[in-house]
Amino acid sequence: MGLYSLSPFNLLIEEPYATIFWVRFWIIFTEIRSRWLVTKHIPGAGE
Repeated sequence: MGLYSLSPFNLLIEEPYATIFWVRFWIIFTEIRSRWLVTKHIPGAGE
């Protein structure tokens, strides 16, 4: 075990569950961001 054996980058490579987690997180983040942009640019859309 080296100094960087527990780094998040290595965990993402070695753990498929972490990859699935990040994919789901990115999808949710993108969806929330798109909704926020629509609400911000269209008056009354979020009310």
